[in-house]
Amino acid sequence: MFSYKRSLLAFLVAVPLVFAGLIQAQAQPDADDQEAASGGPVVDTASKSEQAATEEYWTPKRMANATPMEAHTVVDEESLGAQVSTAPPGPAGVSGGALPAKQGGAEAVTAASDEQPVFGEAQHGTKPTNPLDGPYGPFQRHTLIGKFINYPASTIGKLFFTLNSQNFVCSASVIGTREIVTAGHCVSDGAGTFASVITFCPSFNQGGVNPQRGCWSRTGTVTSGSWHFSGDPDFDYAKVQLATMGTVHNNSVGNITGSMSFGWNWGNSHAEMSFGYPQGAPFDGTVITQVPSAIWYEHDFTAGSQVSKVMGNDMTGGSSGGPWVLNWSHVNAERPDTDGSDATDPKPLGVPFVVGVNSHKRCVTSCQVPPTTTNGLFWQEMTSPPSIASGASAEDWFDILTFVFS
Repeated sequence: MFSYKRSLLAFLVAVPLVFAGLIQAQAQPDADDQEAASGGPVVDTASKSEQAATEEYWTPKRMANATPMEAHTVVDEESLGAQVSTAPPGPAGVSGGALPAKQGGAEAVTAASDEQPVFGEAQHGTKPTNPLDGPYGPFQRHTLIGKFINYPASTIGKLFFTLNSQNFVCSASVIGTREIVTAGHCVSDGAGTFASVITFCPSFNQGGVNPQRGCWSRTGTVTSGSWHFSGDPDFDYAKVQLATMGTVHNNSVGNITGSMSFGWNWGNSHAEMSFGYPQGAPFDGTVITQVPSAIWYEHDFTAGSQVSKVMGNDMTGGSSGGPWVLNWSHVNAERPDTDGSDATDPKPLGVPFVVGVNSHKRCVTSCQVPPTTTNGLFWQEMTSPPSIASGASAEDWFDILTFVFS
């Protein structure tokens, strides 16, 4: 999760001279580029030298020492308790998704909205103005245990990258043969600089990089201009294209792990599953954490733009970019939780599709932790940008996730 409080992330990583050129290549765009791209997709391509160096750069030590990316935003007092409600700008849809090649690799779903599952309406709550006590949306938290090689958990992994001369770690998930989805702040600083030396390691577990999976380096990145140049949290999503072979497999990532679908215009009235590798205390970043929760309310970080959705969720830095999922399949029964209901439990509903990513947490006055009743981080909630296809913008969720790299 990206923090505007850079002092909290003042962990500078020593970089050998052989990699200095790669990190210095994170160039600022000129004014003409910024003006042209601020309202649409912004693309960055990895050079051949960067692709060749990425595998060597990310040693186990560097991965272990990578700083979990934070995502905190101080909000104005007028927006603290302001209730916002939006409707989908068009019909709901789902696209893509496939089983691993060894399980047939068949397309998981089609985009015909009349063939899609129907979800019950979830109870909405009141936007909290008290960061210490909420009221926060009720949520559960599950820790997934194992090697994460079975679909669909196999599609979730850790994303390592270098940004502004620091090494960071986020989460991401596979949505295509070579594509992953993550948060915009996991590929760009929101001020015009892209991350470099990006590698994705699916099925990361307590032993580190999964030897049955390995990692894949990136070839291209696309995010919204509103995030890349202006740091607008309501547009904080990105897609990364990966190389056609990884460190272990001479094959594309989606053929090995399978891929989830992605959806749009499903509205904000459902219970969704949030996943990620939280690494900030009290978590250690070695297992996938799953948080089922209802979308509790909406928040407009930048007045007049898209409106983000918020759920109860206490994951910390490192979980940024992890997917919000509908239709997740899971065999686990009810476990201790904060809502006393099985309505938000994982259920075997069918093929999962991504409808958001772990993005920002709100702050009042400062982003201190632990918070007080009037100051600090809203620590038991998580936001995601909206997953919409509006037809009125060139940089909404649908535009970025359907972007075709040249």
